[in-house]
Amino acid sequence: GTVAFPRVRAMVSADALADLLLRDFDTAVVPGRFFEAPAHLRVALGIAEDVLARGLQAIDRALRVGGMR
Repeated sequence: GTVAFPRVRAMVSADALADLLLRDFDTAVVPGRFFEAPAHLRVALGIAEDVLARGLQAIDRALRVGGMR
């Protein structure tokens, strides 16, 4: 497939995580509420490998720095 739809199990909403990623890490994901799955994020996979790697690293950092892990 071209997207992943991971569930956010951290102590934060998927909306808050998506906002943090965009604001502080210049990384865009789509909150699951748009797909009737509010505890999930939609992550695009059909992008350049290096861009995907940076985005996944940003998600990891956001979870760590934001105290979400």
